[in-house]
Amino acid sequence: MARSCQSKKRLGRDAKCSVLLSRLRPSAVVNAKFPNRHSQKRLKDLVCIKIEDATHGGHTTKSVFFSSPSIPDEELYCSRKFCVVLEEGPSKDFFDEEDVTPTIDNEAPTLNNNEIDSSVFRAGNRSEDIEFVRNQGLAVDDDNKPAPENVPDSQVVFSRLFDSQSWGYDGIDRRRASVPIDNQPTFQGGWTAKNKILMEVFLKMLPYNFFKTVVLEKTSSALVENKFLALGEGEFLRYISIWLLMLTCSGWSRNDFWSTAKFDKQSNACSYNLMPTCLRDGLTL
Repeated sequence: MARSCQSKKRLGRDAKCSVLLSRLRPSAVVNAKFPNRHSQKRLKDLVCIKIEDATHGGHTTKSVFFSSPSIPDEELYCSRKFCVVLEEGPSKDFFDEEDVTPTIDNEAPTLNNNEIDSSVFRAGNRSEDIEFVRNQGLAVDDDNKPAPENVPDSQVVFSRLFDSQSWGYDGIDRRRASVPIDNQPTFQGGWTAKNKILMEVFLKMLPYNFFKTVVLEKTSSALVENKFLALGEGEFLRYISIWLLMLTCSGWSRNDFWSTAKFDKQSNACSYNLMPTCLRDGLTL
């Protein structure tokens, strides 16, 4: 089951805290600084200043106010229940009550349903449930972290980034910015399907030059060596077409398409009977 974790660390002045960006206020300031964040992005360099009542969306709640090196010269705040204490401040500056996220017990904690969906108390252990609980601003212990002895001593570096660089998207399509001409997708050599028959389009979608100069020639050579007639281009195209036709049907084996029995909905319900065609043209699969 998806469970919200109880933190034992005390909240006080100069405590280092973490808050989901979606729960951090003022929203305009946060959105301007992090315009393309993902839903689980957290700000982890918050330093607690004070606790005061704050009104947001018509509701007044006990809120924690912060300073942050990431957004200097701005006073940030969030509802107290969304604040996770990473490191405690001096003990003499602890606030009167401990900062505790909803606990795990038999009685669900009372939450403001205007801010947190009560469905969190019925969440299961599916990935969708865990994501739902996290989106409500609650920490989740899903028991998915590896055992301490299985954690490598050093992080694996998948790529080399310069100092202060990180993976992300800044909202700018760099390829579009560097290529000023907006060309529509085309075939190589200016080929177009306009005024072409279906067979021409079909052959264009295949590596037909390879089929014709390599597969067809090698197959014909092997047939002649074994005292059979050479394979013609028309026969080869019909062979490919029959395989593609069978691929559009499901529920039948290859032999069902070559049955000599008469069509019957109960015992022989295959959509196509290719045997007459192959007997006429001398094709076998």
